[in-house]
Amino acid sequence: MQALQTFRNGFNRLFMLVLSFVSFGFGIVVLLLLGRWISPAEVSPNGTIMFDQWNFFAQSRVFNPLLGIIVGGVCAFAGLVGFIFQALPRKRESSVLVVRHDSQGKVTMDRSSVRDLVQYEVASMPDVIETHQDVKMRRDGLHVHVRSSLAPGTDANRVGRELQEKLRSSLQQRVGVPVANVAVETQFAPLNRHSRRRVR
Repeated sequence: MQALQTFRNGFNRLFMLVLSFVSFGFGIVVLLLLGRWISPAEVSPNGTIMFDQWNFFAQSRVFNPLLGIIVGGVCAFAGLVGFIFQALPRKRESSVLVVRHDSQGKVTMDRSSVRDLVQYEVASMPDVIETHQDVKMRRDGLHVHVRSSLAPGTDANRVGRELQEKLRSSLQQRVGVPVANVAVETQFAPLNRHSRRRVR
């Protein structure tokens, strides 16, 4: 599940990079057409793809130049901002949670260990078939997000409430840090449609 999420994040980032580059290129071409630095035939030789669109913007400098300036400027600016935002390196969240840091020193716990504890507690519920969890440490304490697939006919409200209470109590007792939020998402469909095995 974690590998799938990493793949999705990478694919989404690559898609946004390509989309930003296309938007920036489109805006620059429109502005160049308006300034008569290039012609539609140079952009689309032999009347190929998008020749009519380029010709429209080239002619708009006569009857409505403001339209072309707005379209070209907005596309170029949005593409440039989007490309820079996606290209900047993302700050990776630490794999270690700081449990305590005082005059006596620092106590840490591996994030995967906390996730394993959450999975153990959730999987011990008889109505839970599958589970996926994420844990983040914020200034106000632990933030836990759990997605669970439930057995058909289960009272989702009851299970969700019990999970929140159980996780809050267990984490505060075993990890020793306050739990600020426990968000529980429940569904009856499998989390992974290619696997129906019970997570234990």
